[in-house]
Amino acid sequence: MRAHVIVNGVIVNTIKIESIEGREDLIDADAGGKRGDSYDLKTGNFISPEPVPEPKKELTGKELIESLSKDELIKLVDFLQLQNVLTDKRATKIKGGA
Repeated sequence: MRAHVIVNGVIVNTIKIESIEGREDLIDADAGGKRGDSYDLKTGNFISPEPVPEPKKELTGKELIESLSKDELIKLVDFLQLQNVLTDKRATKIKGGA
């Protein structure tokens, strides 16, 4: 038979075993559930964990610039200019295209 190994109320593994008799850390895998699910000993219900959201895609510099509104771009250019990251000439060129 297949049995789920339960540790702290969570299925951590599924194994093949002759019998689960006398083993409080095992439940019959035919009852359902999968690794990572919680098991409620009182109700016999399995609870799947909340899905993990996919990480947001990192934007390239070009994609970031293109996602900004004209006002946001001008504010960013002004800030970078004040921090001496952009020259006046480069800032003017970028703002002219905004």
